[in-house]
Amino acid sequence: RNDWSSTLPEKNNSFFYPAVSLGLEFTEMLDITDSRILSYGKLRASYGQVGSSAPMYRTSTSYDKAVIDGDPLLAANTFPALGINAFERGGLLGNSELKPELTTTVEVGGDFKFFNGKLGLDLTYYSAFTDNQIVTTTIPAPTGYTSITLNSGQIENKGVEIAVTATPIERGNFSWDLGLNFSRNRSLVKSLPENIESVSLASFSAVSSLNIVGQPYGILSGTRYRRNDEGKLVIGSDGWPLIDNTQ
Repeated sequence: RNDWSSTLPEKNNSFFYPAVSLGLEFTEMLDITDSRILSYGKLRASYGQVGSSAPMYRTSTSYDKAVIDGDPLLAANTFPALGINAFERGGLLGNSELKPELTTTVEVGGDFKFFNGKLGLDLTYYSAFTDNQIVTTTIPAPTGYTSITLNSGQIENKGVEIAVTATPIERGNFSWDLGLNFSRNRSLVKSLPENIESVSLASFSAVSSLNIVGQPYGILSGTRYRRNDEGKLVIGSDGWPLIDNTQ
């Protein structure tokens, strides 16, 4: 598949991403379908890529409808007012160097059924590598803007998925089916854009969700109370614990 996206810069708006998969039913190949223990077995493997483009209006700085601050005569406090329209420069800084995001995934697994299908096992292991992940992050206000959309580097995800099915009771028109599944995913930020130590994904109060090289994706970072060498809280003159300056 190849996409051309109008939300990316013209020089980077085309991206190609293929996929291929292979399945092998070895019980059919080896003619062991009448086995009392293993009634079905299939091995599978796949390689695939998924491309993603940027949200709209991210490649250049745009203008927003202006807001009138503190005017009690206007209920909505927005233009147009008195027949006059107004616009102001938006807080999102345009990025003309955006590239498409591309995730490459390798997956292997198998499906197995035992005792004529009364017990089933599905195993999957996957490894996904995202290059040029597209995120919107905050930037210092003295730049004249509050945020920018950029390519956040490389993210790695590895995980396993296990599903077990069973039919312990099957009598006439009645059957009792059970299902149990387990999954685990581990992410790791492999790299960030040059000269950027962290990328803020979201924040609230003193806590932020960040991308930091060598840490999981979206790790939480925030302030804590200051403590002395003995591990006791340091209390200020107002009777409240002091906040540590480091995250």
